[in-house]
This record gives sequence, C-alpha cells and structure tokens, in this order.
Amino acid sequence: MTRVPSHRRLRATALGGAALIAYLALPSTALAQTEAPRPGARVTGVEEIVVTARRVEETSQSVPVAITALSEGMLERRDITRLGDIKNVVPNLIFDANTATTNAARIFLRGLGEDESFFTADMPVGIYIDDVYIPRSNGALFDLYNIQRMEVLRGPQGTLFGRNTTAGAIQVISKKPSDQFEGSVELTIGEYERFDVRAALGGPIVPGKVAGQVAVLHREQEGWLTDLASGQKFNGLDVNAGRASVLITPNEKLSVLLSGDYTQDHSPASTATAMALNLAGGTENALRQFPRLTLQGNEDVRVTRTSNLVDPRNDTDAWGLSGQIAYELGDFEIKSITAHRQMTWDLFTDFDGSNLNPFSLYQDQDQENTSQEIRFSGPLNDRVSIIGGFFYFNEQNEQITRFLGQTAPVTSTPFNYSYATLDTDSYAVFLSGTVDLTADIRLTAGARYTWETKDYYADARAPNGTVLTLTAPSPLLPGVPVGTPARNSLTGEVEEFNPSASIDWQVTEDALLYASIRNGFKGASFNGRLANAVAVLSATPLRPEKVWAYEAGAKTEWLDNRLRVNAAAFYTEVEDWQRAAFVNNNFQRGNQGDIYIQGLELETTAVLAEGFEVNGFLGVMDAGYDTIKFGIPQSCNGVNYAPGDFSLVSTPDITLGIGGNYTFAVPGLPGNVTITGNGSYKSENQTATCPHNALKQEANWLVDANVAYETDDGRYRLYAGVKNLTDAKFNTGSSIFLPTHVAIYYNPPRMWSAGIRAKF
Repeated sequence: MTRVPSHRRLRATALGGAALIAYLALPSTALAQTEAPRPGARVTGVEEIVVTARRVEETSQSVPVAITALSEGMLERRDITRLGDIKNVVPNLIFDANTATTNAARIFLRGLGEDESFFTADMPVGIYIDDVYIPRSNGALFDLYNIQRMEVLRGPQGTLFGRNTTAGAIQVISKKPSDQFEGSVELTIGEYERFDVRAALGGPIVPGKVAGQVAVLHREQEGWLTDLASGQKFNGLDVNAGRASVLITPNEKLSVLLSGDYTQDHSPASTATAMALNLAGGTENALRQFPRLTLQGNEDVRVTRTSNLVDPRNDTDAWGLSGQIAYELGDFEIKSITAHRQMTWDLFTDFDGSNLNPFSLYQDQDQENTSQEIRFSGPLNDRVSIIGGFFYFNEQNEQITRFLGQTAPVTSTPFNYSYATLDTDSYAVFLSGTVDLTADIRLTAGARYTWETKDYYADARAPNGTVLTLTAPSPLLPGVPVGTPARNSLTGEVEEFNPSASIDWQVTEDALLYASIRNGFKGASFNGRLANAVAVLSATPLRPEKVWAYEAGAKTEWLDNRLRVNAAAFYTEVEDWQRAAFVNNNFQRGNQGDIYIQGLELETTAVLAEGFEVNGFLGVMDAGYDTIKFGIPQSCNGVNYAPGDFSLVSTPDITLGIGGNYTFAVPGLPGNVTITGNGSYKSENQTATCPHNALKQEANWLVDANVAYETDDGRYRLYAGVKNLTDAKFNTGSSIFLPTHVAIYYNPPRMWSAGIRAKF
C-alpha cells in the first residue's frame, strides 16, 4: 500500500467556513414566510418550499441538512426537463449520461459517485420517486413530467432513507390526485427534429373520497452525433412514458395512494468519438502531454470515426407499482410504502467509437426489485418527537455481457462472453429522535441497523454458450487444477450500525446554525465484467465502503424575505473506496483506497425588485487519497505515475452557478413575460482513475437562456430557449484503448427549442 502525504485536516477550509457561517448567523430583519407563487407570476420574495428531507414536512430553511429544493416553478423557469439538468443548479454535483449509454445516470456528489453501470455497483447517490427507491443507474437518467418538486440532499443518508447511500439523495415528488378537475397539454419542438408531448388529466372519481390522475410523455429527437463512415445518427431520444395514480381518502385519518408507471426508452445508442493520440516521444508522453488531435482533419469533434455498427440499440423498458397507506393514530402517523419494479435493458453500442475490435459492447439485463417500508412519526411530548421504522429490499439481476466484432450484429458469432446474476436481501430498522433542549436549540440523534446479503454468480462462456475451463495453471489460482469450469459463486454479507447526530440553533427568526455527523456505507460489491476463466475463478468480493461525514452550516434570510444565503462546510472520510476502472483494455473493480474530501458550499437567492430574481451557488472541494490500494503502472497503461499525481474522479475544485429571471408585464398583453438565463462552471477534473491528460474534462461553462409568455390566469404559456448557448464542447467520460487512441463522450451541442402549454 502506498501512503500519500495528507493535508486532509480542515485547516483553511474550516477557518473560512466557520467565519462565513458565523457572519451569516448575525441577526437580520424578521421574515414572513412566502407561499409558492404561480410559475409565471412576478416574484416579490424568495420562495419557501416545504420538503420531506427528514421524512416529515418542514420548510427547507428549518432543516439542518444541506439541501437544494426546486419547486415546480423553478423547474419550469430553468427548463429542467430531464433529471440530469439539475447539475447546473446544485453545488459540487456532476451528473451526466454514463459512457456508452443514453439513460444510465453517472452521478458524483461531493466527490462520491459511481460510473459503473453494471448491477454489481450500488449508487452512492440514491434516487427516490415518491419515496420509492430506484436501485440501478440504468434508466435513472429519465425525463421529468407532472412534477411537484425536487430535493437534492448532500451528504450520507444513513439513517432515515430506505436504501443507505453514502453521497446523498435525490427525491422527485410527483403531483398527487386531487378533488379539483384539471389537465394540461404541452408540445415542444426543437433542433435535431425534436418533438415532445406532455399531458396530464386528473380530478374526482368519487368526490371527497376518490381522486385519480394520469400523465403521459412522448419525446423524440434525432441523434446529434454522426458516423462519418455510415451516416448513422447516435445520441438521440425516443421515449414514451406514463404514470397513473388513485388517491383514496375514506375518512380524515386514512389515505391510500396507488400508483403505476411505465417507461419505454428506445433511444438510439450512445457512442464515443475516437481521437488519435500523438505518439511523438513515445506512449508515455502521448498519455501525459499530448491528449488529442482533431479528427481526420474535421474540426467538428462531435462525430464518430469509422464505426460500422450494424444494429446499435439502447432499449430500456421499465415499470413499477406502488402503494402508500397513511393512518393517523392520535398524534402519530403510521405509513406503509410497498413497491415492486422491473426493468429490461438491451444495449449494443460501439464502446470505443472506432473500427477497432473487439470493443463493441452488448449487454442484456433483467432486473426486478421489491421494497417494503413501514415508518411511524410523531411527538412523545411537548419537547420530544421521534421517527422510526423498518425497511426491506430485495433485488434480482441477471445479465449477459458480450464483446463483439464491430461490424457484427448481435446475432453473429461473438467472442467469449460472461453471464452473471446477483440476488440482494437487505433488512434495516431505524430510529431518530429530536429533543427541544431550549425554545431555540434542538438535538437530533438516530441510527439504522442493516443486515444485508448479496449472492453473486458468474461464469465465462464460449460463443456457443458452453462454460469455459481453465486451460493452463495460473499464479493467481494456486492449487486449482487445469480443466476447472470457469464458474464462481460469491457471497457478501454486511451488518452495519450507522449513527447520526445533529444540533441546530435558531439564532433568530431568520437565522439557523447547525452541525452534524453522519455515517453511511455501501455494501459488498463484485467485478461484474469477467470474460475468462482466470478472472472468474480468482474473483473475490470487494470490501464494503464506509463513510463518516462532518458538516456545519447556516441558513439565513435577510431584507424582509428578499435575500437568502445558505452556507455549509463539510469534511468526509471514506474507507475502502469502491471504484471501477478500464485497465489495460479490461474492466476491473476494486477497493482503490482510503480517501478524504472537504469543501465549502454557498447558495444564494435575491429578489432585487418585483419580478427580478437572481440566484447563484459556489462549491469548493479539496480531495485526495490517504492510502492507495491498487498497482499504479498496471492500472495506468504502463505509465508509472507518482502517488501525488492522482486526483479523485469527477471532483472539480470549483463548481459555480449564476442565473436569474425577470418577469414583467407587456402593455396590451393579458399576462407576463419571463426572461431566464443560467450559467454553470466546473473546473478541470478527471473522468477516469489515471491522471492522463487525454482523460481530463476541461474546465467548462454551460449557458442556457429562455423566454416565456404566460397569461394572467396561467392557462396558456408560450416559450422558446437555447441550451448550451455558447456551443461549449468538453469531455463527459472517456477511456484509453491500446496505446493509440482515446474514446471521448462529448456533451450535447447547442440546441434550441420552442413550445406551448395549455391548462384547463
């Protein structure tokens, strides 16, 4: 193991954070709570949002947790139509499509994340839709429709959330049925033949007792990446989705919400652009100093090189059912959340973006999961309230993974391939209590105890489906005889106790100080990409990843509710960090080391005048290895970097955002016009483990702008906008293949759109 010189103590970060937080806690003018304005109305004060970050309803400013809350109006004004769009409004967040996929989410929050889409890797950032956990990154980069609000919680969620997550959680809360009859239809057109339809209809079925709602989505768009050889289009969209729900309220104490959803995402396959490495001075210099050249003299890098993929595909079909029962028992609420989800994923893509063999990747995955949560919450007396419960989660996965010659369809003779399954059973009990120490100071403490078992099976097979055997002795398999079948069964068992504690002080009516300590874990993991006998027979489980996180923050409002400033300082320690990497043309996964991450976050919103709102955020991070637990030359294509050369993946030193919206009346028109602009910046960061220049994401700005007109009654809205206004180009994920070229997945180009929405 290599010990890296550590500067992980908070030092300047802690001093700067403490000074900022102390300043923000100074008294200011008392504030009046502002209700959520209609999206097209002129704002007069900073919007207050009710959230469920601690599984009970609280205002976002009263929760001692770093949280970015987005109401329906905020989502609309900022043109957030896909889940990944939130990367432009949240500090220290990286959110892109995973390499070789269209809808698999690659999320890093406060430096912790996962870019392995195989089911052996759990997501450190949990995604929840209406309290139901979405376990896989595949299909998690979805379109948004009929949404009430979103919440992004930063830091481990190891006590109150159903599936323990080490980096944070994203909650998507959809609109619920009501006794008011209402509906909407929205049409959007745009560049690359974009055409979207969003529609919703809801109202009473039995007035006062039963209400229903249906929402649908259709989205299609031609791919923006063109194959120079075949003319095929990649990275487009073809999505159909629907959600239906029924709310039953037989009396004031009982409510039952039944929901179902279905998504068919058959978007064109995603592929990379192959860029040649300048080999002058040898491979090492090419990797270190000369990252990329222009593509065959073509200045537009958003093209593939010479991919001859015959039948690319990226087909995801997913559906789910859930039932929520809430019952008031005196001052307590008892809630049951039952859910079942299934997904199939059929992927065939050119992983490297060139005509090299054998880097066309085929994956055929079947996944299903069932979860059951029962929780209770309420006051024990005037000073103590509690929330606790039980959570069960079962997941089953099965997948075939093949590498094929690039010109071959899936049905032709492939290379050797792998077959893998994973069954997960997880049980947890949790309890958290809040005590009012004084009228202004609260202490919260809680814990979750988890029992989790993962049973993993893998084998390696010949093209005809027969299981391979060990053909020669291997130093990795002492005592294993030649002829042993290439199959392996592994079990990872975890029992984890995860405590948390926080204290908050309502210094004034409009200033909250808090400090917290939280613990989380990510269970046992496995290398899911094993295609030869030695790799299968020598595989072992990865150790669980364990996280301790410390945070101090302030939430303040000023100037009679016209200015909001929130700040947080955090420090995170991670033991046995789990990471996937593409090493010497093979996929590997392991415990890469022990790491630290520390940083500051600042979020602010100001209403400068009626209808004129500006907002911004700043995220600063410092991160690195305490201990490296992998072989550097073997992992970096033979280049022997010094330990100090390494930085963590997707952990930019700075993330920055600035934006605003101005709403004004136009004489002679019965409504308001809103102009919105947003810009977000991320400093240079690595997209892969090894610090090759060819694998870096350049520092980049993304700028979006739009204009909308909405009638006074909110019934009609016309809008037009542009994403990536400056047509910025940068690397969102990359891999080195052999010593000759790098495959780069670029961000989407500049795109315009326009649309109309009608409500009734």
